[in-house]
Amino acid sequence: MKMTTKSPPGHVRRPCQEVISKLSTISEDTLTPLNEPFQYHDADLVLFSCEGLSFKIHGSKLVGCSILFRSTVNLSLPTPPPSPGSSLESQSQSRSHSQSLLPEIHLSEPTSNGITISLFLYLLYSLSLPVPTLPVYFQAYESLITFLKKWECDILLDRLGDEVKVWVEDGFVSASKGFKIGDSLKNAELCLESIRKGGEYTWSGRMVNDPSSPTPKTKRKDRISTLRNEACPSRPFTPTNPSSPIPFDVLRDGIAGASSLDLTAVPYEYFISLSDEVKFALLRASRVGESSKQEMDWGQVADEFERGMSDLRKWIQANPIEIFG
Repeated sequence: MKMTTKSPPGHVRRPCQEVISKLSTISEDTLTPLNEPFQYHDADLVLFSCEGLSFKIHGSKLVGCSILFRSTVNLSLPTPPPSPGSSLESQSQSRSHSQSLLPEIHLSEPTSNGITISLFLYLLYSLSLPVPTLPVYFQAYESLITFLKKWECDILLDRLGDEVKVWVEDGFVSASKGFKIGDSLKNAELCLESIRKGGEYTWSGRMVNDPSSPTPKTKRKDRISTLRNEACPSRPFTPTNPSSPIPFDVLRDGIAGASSLDLTAVPYEYFISLSDEVKFALLRASRVGESSKQEMDWGQVADEFERGMSDLRKWIQANPIEIFG
């Protein structure tokens, strides 16, 4: 029987011409807040992000977190220690020579950027992870999850889930964010903890023009939508500039005042980011959590359905590549 081994994600053991051209604007010695914490003096491996930031780390750490990294790491360039009778100058030269011979791994996948590699190493070395207080930071953790899955770092995926669960428990991360990460990680405990916190956060933010606001043809209640893609702790809503409303965006706006895990109120882009399994389970479970049973006005439901589908179709027609590309 012919045995086959799974190849690691895109990387090169030594930089090819294409990689060299990408790194030409970044010096190998460039230090930033991303890679400066990972310049260990006893490193035996240099890991390069796709932009060319270097991280001097320990190969044993990589080997221990993933079979794919184990097949990638090559520490076949040992430098013999200096002899006892060698001079101080020759020992210094030997150390310099040893550093120059460190094996290198150049990651070329777009998800292997400096931010992702830095977060990956925080996990790898069991350091405290920075809390994603802004949407851009949350997106960095989504990229980190993609990276960890590609490299089959199951141990680190579990460790990340435990870290995010603490953030949700302590209120540092909203229930909607915790639930989304829990879904990505297939971490049931994180999803459950996020659901328990689902009533502590609402979609709230700036005033917008909601298509379902009262008009001469309808008597529906006025609605206000949200800071896009952000859930925040429940508090009275105060529009910053009610005289200049912003058009309602079905893609990014949730319904203000609704719980952050009320799937009938979340933005469309958040809704489609969740797996069908967790959406079904949460929608079904939400019926049990209702405090009172009210008569459903199915005529109003039909009107709202028509409006929502119209908004979605208009957006999809205008952005076909973003959805299907």
